[in-house]
Amino acid sequence: LLVKKVTGLMVDLPTLVDIGLKNLNDCITVVGDLHGQFPDLQLILSTYGFPSADRFYIFNGDFVDRGPNGCEVLFTLYLLKVAFPHAVFLNRGNHEDEFMNERYDFKVEVEKKYDISLYEIVLDSFDALPLYHVINGKHLVLHGGLSELEGVTLDEMRSVDRFADYASFPRSRKELIATASLWSDPREGILGVAPSERGAGVFFGSDVSEDFCTRNGLKNIIRSHEQVNDGFLRFHGGRVLTIFSCSNYTNKMENLGAVIKLTKVSVDSTQDLAMVVQSHRVQWSDVSAMLSFHTFINRETYAAFELPYDRQVVEWVQARIFGLRHELLTAFSNLASSASGSGSAYVTVGQWADVLGGVLGLKGVPWRSLAPLFCEAEAGGGMVDYRKFCLSLRVRLATRSASGRARRMLGHVALAMYQKCTDPGAIFEVFDADGSENSVSYPDFLQSMKEMELAIPDEWLFELFRSICRGSREGALGFGRDEFLRTFKPHFDRMDRHDGAETVEVLHSIEVSSNFKPWEAAERLRNVVGANLPEVRLHFALHPAGLPIGELGKLIFELLSDFYYSTADVAYLAIVVIFDAGNPETLPFDLFLHALHLDDSYEAELSSAVLEQVAAVVYRSRVALRRAFMAFDADGDGVVTREEFRNGLTLLNAVRDLAISEAQIDELFEQLDVSQDGVIQYEEFLACFSLERT
Repeated sequence: LLVKKVTGLMVDLPTLVDIGLKNLNDCITVVGDLHGQFPDLQLILSTYGFPSADRFYIFNGDFVDRGPNGCEVLFTLYLLKVAFPHAVFLNRGNHEDEFMNERYDFKVEVEKKYDISLYEIVLDSFDALPLYHVINGKHLVLHGGLSELEGVTLDEMRSVDRFADYASFPRSRKELIATASLWSDPREGILGVAPSERGAGVFFGSDVSEDFCTRNGLKNIIRSHEQVNDGFLRFHGGRVLTIFSCSNYTNKMENLGAVIKLTKVSVDSTQDLAMVVQSHRVQWSDVSAMLSFHTFINRETYAAFELPYDRQVVEWVQARIFGLRHELLTAFSNLASSASGSGSAYVTVGQWADVLGGVLGLKGVPWRSLAPLFCEAEAGGGMVDYRKFCLSLRVRLATRSASGRARRMLGHVALAMYQKCTDPGAIFEVFDADGSENSVSYPDFLQSMKEMELAIPDEWLFELFRSICRGSREGALGFGRDEFLRTFKPHFDRMDRHDGAETVEVLHSIEVSSNFKPWEAAERLRNVVGANLPEVRLHFALHPAGLPIGELGKLIFELLSDFYYSTADVAYLAIVVIFDAGNPETLPFDLFLHALHLDDSYEAELSSAVLEQVAAVVYRSRVALRRAFMAFDADGDGVVTREEFRNGLTLLNAVRDLAISEAQIDELFEQLDVSQDGVIQYEEFLACFSLERT
């Protein structure tokens, strides 16, 4: 849905987009190649701030390939474009291309993380990306460079049909212009053009740049496309400036990344643009570098609330541990199993340190000496209970209430299991690979769940695993038969009572879409119904005896119209809802809410759940809370107004794929505004989000 929204925004744009900085406070940051290096994008956004009415960004192509997080980079940029359509501009690069994506693994990444159908939709979005942006009529921003053609004008670039005129083997004039825009490079010491070693585009000299800029009234060309050691490089006396934004490129180079930040004054002045370039480097091996307090807004506003440095380090590492807790549990479980063969719940401090450094990507940190800050070692033996270490860390919220997600997930998983087998004892044997009946480890649980093809995110499975493990004996690595049956047998018994076998047979006969996920659709339906509770209640009021079963599918189809589910998908979901309601002949409103785990207090519950998810987004992305606050605090005055909060939550709303109403956003604001003075103070915000061990 996100990708299609972006494509819809882009498809009607011209190939060359004009951007105007009109006010003195306006600024625009040009970001070069990111190549799937998400930490660089995080650092750039946390340093220069999120887009706003006077803070613009141009991301100049090559968002994907080579780096490990092309999906995260691309979808974050697309999310920013949807949330701030008039402040975020995207240029196409030579890697927004099907051939390049197959060669440099973005296709494999999308298939691994999602599926091939999404990859095909992404390719359509690449075709819609503009090729050029011009800032105040003076600065041309494009990914590659100029062609061998003489007399090229901006109007001619504007007339390029980017959906047809870009070709790997260009022949027409417009094809040559479009191809050069993505592939060409400037070079010193040559006149005219020379063949490019890339096999597409050309190397162009200073006379070509000078002629083009003079003819079109341009001061210079800002481009990207090639790695340079300092993150930027001046060519042709300043007529061309290369910006490359991924530092430590592919983890093999030691280059800086850079961006160029232009203001209304610098755009209109004769200043050399190299003077406004700002460089950066992501230091994964140095925790302190990720904690450095980069921001262009008034730092003194926040100075009174700065935490001691060592506490910042601990909080940052705790957040990183929390975000990767299920990966850590898997690594520890595999280590303990291979070392002892019995799956002990304990590892040595040295083993703990090695696993932590490897999973967190921070091998240069002296974890052994830091162990007392993060875990409890048994006296004498120096052993760490890694299960307790992984499972006990949680987000503490000032207004916390249980979201019930794990409880709802149990119902979806139980139904999926029931479709495989109606005997819960037999299902347990699938999990109990070694037949011990005593301890199903997290890796075994994860593997068995994946084999059921539910496509549930690991973090949700992690919550489910914790839920099943509650009540297991002290020191156990996982759950046994008793815990499993105690968790799932009530669900199986309920399904037996309500003709579950017949329902399963009907579900098996429905050919749903390949990417349809029942649990995800049910959560979306729950959120949409909760956000529109009065309207849905009114719909049911038209049927005093209960909604006819045949009408339920129509209602669900209408409620979920934004998600493009097929008729078969909706029919499947409707049958699940009816089954969860007890298979009534007609569906009363209260049973409908019960099937969705809803009641009339949903507004308050959702705001608390959203609060938890806001916290999870902050911690999973490892962005410091103080930076998150700054993202909301658009004017940098140290407080967040209701309007700033609404604008800032637009981004998180899209991230979580929730249907949050204005009333729910306002209630969330009220919960965070502890002092009830109409604004969220910095210290209030910090007090609402923290990690604790339970």
